[in-house]
Amino acid sequence: TVELEAVAASLGVGRRRIYDIVNVLESLEVVEKGASGRYTWCGMMHLPGCVARLEAEWAAPGAKPLVVLLAEDDSSGKENGGAVAG
Repeated sequence: TVELEAVAASLGVGRRRIYDIVNVLESLEVVEKGASGRYTWCGMMHLPGCVARLEAEWAAPGAKPLVVLLAEDDSSGKENGGAVAG
């Protein structure tokens, strides 16, 4: 298991950046959260099934492409310094 506070300190990066990365890994079922902010590596064996489920959700009738959702959520472009990517 890994404690994220210790990882952030040893790498000299902000704790929030470590949590951002771990949240992605957790959503892909590569790691799982345990007690006291510790995470356990689950491996990549669940990744193909997880990706297949996500692809099925995106392909479902009525689903909006992720890019459209991001554009609708932040049409002001604040996330990228005011410039709207395109």
